[in-house]
Amino acid sequence: MKVKNSSQESRNLLNVLTSLPLFDNIFLKMQALNIAIVDDYLKQMEKNLLEEYIEKETTPIPTATLVSALSQMWIFALYELLRTWKQMVSELLAYNETISEIRSDPEFQRKKEKLGGPKKAKFYRPTVSKKVEEAFYDKGFKRIETDESFADILKESLDVVMEAYKSIANLRVTLAKHEIPGARGVRAFATGYSRIDMATGSMYWLIEKKNGSSEIISRRSIADSIRDLHVSESG
Repeated sequence: MKVKNSSQESRNLLNVLTSLPLFDNIFLKMQALNIAIVDDYLKQMEKNLLEEYIEKETTPIPTATLVSALSQMWIFALYELLRTWKQMVSELLAYNETISEIRSDPEFQRKKEKLGGPKKAKFYRPTVSKKVEEAFYDKGFKRIETDESFADILKESLDVVMEAYKSIANLRVTLAKHEIPGARGVRAFATGYSRIDMATGSMYWLIEKKNGSSEIISRRSIADSIRDLHVSESG
């Protein structure tokens, strides 16, 4: 896998996200842009919050509450984008398994139809919706059919993203579901209660784990974990 260097460009959140395979989809790209814009906005808010805290020598409740609220919404948005991308990758890898034995067959098209091809919804959809799906979502399936290396690119990219994704998913479970990750129905400690990271001004949360340990994780560390991803340039 080719790895980007450690230049400032490689640490740009939008550039890293849109370097992932399938992000030529304009709708994924738009969501990545929104997340990057809010990240830049929050970084400035976090800087201002820390300066205000130092100046007043006490927590500025209104400012901290706003930064905390926006930070949670940003975590949810990032999680949903990566969850959607992960699901799309999984669908393509499953399709690759389905057609792997017939890809080089002269009767590929006929046999592909017999296998059923990519699963589609069995309900009425307007023509315009079908055309959008064909234009923006079916390209991956077509590439799987013709490019045997594409599945490897998808697998490598998924492996690169998974560690950061798991941390984001665990934080999301704590904040949104009020549960300990992996322990359905077990309520987490002080859900949503955040503190100010005195190094960056970012909000951080305590995440309990089902093995009895815990982890402190900040919004900035989540953003940096994405910026630091070594993403394939060939996706």
